Amino acid sequence: MIILQGDCLEFLRRTSPIKCLFADPPDNLGMNYNNLLVRTLDRRRPQDYYDWLRLIILEALPKCQVFWLSYYPDHDLEVSYIVRDILKYRHPSFSPNKFIWRFTFGQYNDFDCGYGYRPILRLKRSDATLYPDAIRETSRRQELGDMRAVGERVPDNVWMIPRVVGNSPERAEWMPTQFPIKLMERIISFSVSSDEWYVDLFGGSGSSLHAGNNLKRTKIGVVEIDDFSCEKISERTKAPIKIIEDGFEFPKDY
Repeated sequence: MIILQGDCLEFLRRTSPIKCLFADPPDNLGMNYNNLLVRTLDRRRPQDYYDWLRLIILEALPKCQVFWLSYYPDHDLEVSYIVRDILKYRHPSFSPNKFIWRFTFGQYNDFDCGYGYRPILRLKRSDATLYPDAIRETSRRQELGDMRAVGERVPDNVWMIPRVVGNSPERAEWMPTQFPIKLMERIISFSVSSDEWYVDLFGGSGSSLHAGNNLKRTKIGVVEIDDFSCEKISERTKAPIKIIEDGFEFPKDY
């Protein structure tokens, strides 16, 4: 496992092909990140933000077979339009599947129904292999002792997994947004085998590396622009840090 310090677009332009890429970019909500550059990137004009997301997708699809994109629900219409346009005119070999990460503890809102979910879009190339057997789970029929149950089932695309709240044992105090390790374990297991590479383009709190540790996967990488976050992720996961601009080669060296 490896932490690659630098910009994800620089990484995508320099890397060799990778089986799976995952992206959970900043939501453009002005979150209070540690690094001034990251805070600035989270306060773009809306059109600049959507142009940036489009560029990430355009740079990612030629380099992978499976691409996951997580985004804030407010952006759903615009992201759907961007992806429809890219798949129709640039990458017709990819097909979309929109997953819903359903929180079991949603955000509090006194004035309206708050979001209790997050969209995660998966773009899969036609020749890509997925591993549904790796994410099978006990069915409701099995739990009820129904004789019609035929065994564990592949879950549908609504995944009910608790979000990481403030007092969660896995909470990274320096990161205002954080994906649950259980969610990352499912995405990784579904997307790659033990000898295929998975890279998270926005390392954040390092949930992907924690999931890789739990799954005993070695071919896991994260890209993170914030030097403070890189140090914190490395401290928690024991993964080495490599600067992307320093003679970068990936993944054959690891």
